[in-house]
Amino acid sequence: PPNLTTLVERFWLLQGAAQSTGGSGDAVIPDGRVEVIFHYGGAFWRHCAGGDAVKQPVSLLVGQMIEPVVLAPDGPAGVAAIRLRPAAARSLLGFSLHEVSGCFLDLDLIFPSVRRLCERLAGASSDVAKIRALSDWLTAMACPPQRRHVEAGVTTSLESGGRASIDSIAARAGTSLRQL
Repeated sequence: PPNLTTLVERFWLLQGAAQSTGGSGDAVIPDGRVEVIFHYGGAFWRHCAGGDAVKQPVSLLVGQMIEPVVLAPDGPAGVAAIRLRPAAARSLLGFSLHEVSGCFLDLDLIFPSVRRLCERLAGASSDVAKIRALSDWLTAMACPPQRRHVEAGVTTSLESGGRASIDSIAARAGTSLRQL
């Protein structure tokens, strides 16, 4: 929706029966993004070094991943997620993103409203209804607008593949080097 384009990079959905992977799961590679994930179907397990497995919360915030993780569904999967724009994640979360880098946090501890959202996702009759539920939840969060100079700086850095000079980032952001 137009009111969420500065916050959301994309919504994604995953639904269906798990294919047998011998219990080992599938690797998820770090992609530099922060995601908000809702499991409205079966549980997922995150395999840890040493062979232990941790059951994922029903709803979780995945900070910027710093290493691959292996996830395995336990039965039918039903997942709806929001990939946040890099410059906008702090607007939703209200805290610095370095605090959640490499973390998988129970979203229920941050936003108590997620329980109702998971119920709505489970009862949604179509993908469109699931996206509408995610959009409604984000809109109700009343996120403060992100700072334009932050968005411009992040966009410049991403478009250059991380090769933009600090001077060019500051110029495009319309701010001084010190402010940047």
